[in-house]
Amino acid sequence: MKELTICPELVYWGQVKSFSSHILPLVSKCKSNEGQVSIFSKVLVPILLFSNDHLEGLPDRLKEEAYVLPKLVPCDCPYAMSEIHDVIKQIFVFYLNRATNSKKAEFNKFVKHELQRGGGNLFKYIAAADKKFLNVHWGTHSKDAAAKNCAEFLSEQAEIWGKYWNPKSDLYTGQELAIEMRFLWNAAVENHSNIVFGETQLDEALKGYKKRL
Repeated sequence: MKELTICPELVYWGQVKSFSSHILPLVSKCKSNEGQVSIFSKVLVPILLFSNDHLEGLPDRLKEEAYVLPKLVPCDCPYAMSEIHDVIKQIFVFYLNRATNSKKAEFNKFVKHELQRGGGNLFKYIAAADKKFLNVHWGTHSKDAAAKNCAEFLSEQAEIWGKYWNPKSDLYTGQELAIEMRFLWNAAVENHSNIVFGETQLDEALKGYKKRL
């Protein structure tokens, strides 16, 4: 694949959006205090001076609004700041979508090209996908990713799976479940194969293993 390329428009409008996102809540609390609104929105003045240099490929409607942005700050009311933020966000989303679609098309082309060559460079992506289900972390796999620690995650999982192995029902009591589980355990013990794995078996298994440990 090609080396990572950075879209200057995406980086620039991402920074502008970050500023705007932090300012908007502060401005919203000012209500009718025009002085405070003007002070907060003035933060955007220096960075928006370069907005006209980062409009490549932008649709005409957004481009026209982008031209006006430097003249709209500082503003003196929360509504105006909200409108400015909305335009900034639209421009950022446009460049984000463009960059995303470009990378998708590039990766699609890369996959097809590698498949024609035998797919060697795709193995790392295939291996990562095969192992992805093993990467379970309580911070990302809990309900709504809300677990604060491992204990919360385990408690949540016990509750989720408990309805299957410990159902709350008068028709299926814990005692009956224990009897059935004991029955399954006994059946497994009685019918298992006696597998012996000792030094001899280990030596036999290692005969065909060529890697150096």
